[in-house]
Amino acid sequence: MDIAVIVPVHNQVEELRHCLASLREQTTEASVGIYVIDDGSDPPLNHRDNRYLYRSGDQLHFITRHSDFGVQQARNLGWNYAKDRRPTYVLFCDADIEWKPHAFDTFLSTLEANPGSAYSYGDYDRYGLFTGIFRARPFSSERLRIVNFVTTMSMVRAECLPEVPFVEDEERLQDWSLWLRMLNDGHEGAYTGSVMFQTGFKISSVSARGVEHYRHWHRVIQGRYVKS
Repeated sequence: MDIAVIVPVHNQVEELRHCLASLREQTTEASVGIYVIDDGSDPPLNHRDNRYLYRSGDQLHFITRHSDFGVQQARNLGWNYAKDRRPTYVLFCDADIEWKPHAFDTFLSTLEANPGSAYSYGDYDRYGLFTGIFRARPFSSERLRIVNFVTTMSMVRAECLPEVPFVEDEERLQDWSLWLRMLNDGHEGAYTGSVMFQTGFKISSVSARGVEHYRHWHRVIQGRYVKS
């Protein structure tokens, strides 16, 4: 298997269908294994639903948990399943992501052109509360230590991934935590310069935790992983 795609989901049935449809439309010839972690959906997802389709030759795995333990545990669980099949690359994918058809090939070509980079990342289009394209810009270790600009939805060389990718007691900015820990291990990213996917932002999901919650975890993550 070339690429392991890990998709945690909790009660996002329609979003997951669109996400999987966009994975099915990828133009890449690389082999893909998709790991959907049903994190306590009520009712549990019906993995036999014929609308959960994927490309011929790819593999789709459903892992069901009957309690909602949280997205970080779900991602780590998915990686524990996927790593036994020794993928070359891993991609953590939220359930509400809709990929551009060229995305995987762009990730791969960027990594091929930058063999010293541990992961490739790009821009994304937003709708809902926030709109327009988020421009990540080329990689800068100095800027990464100040603010996160690398989305979770980035393609990582599996050999560079920490044994436990996501720290489960961190309530926010867990992607920034991952990139900072990798940076401390000498791993940097490569920018694709392309819009890779689109995703929506809801008022309920953004406002529930608030600005102060964000600021708190920004201080915590920076204090843990940015050396003065």
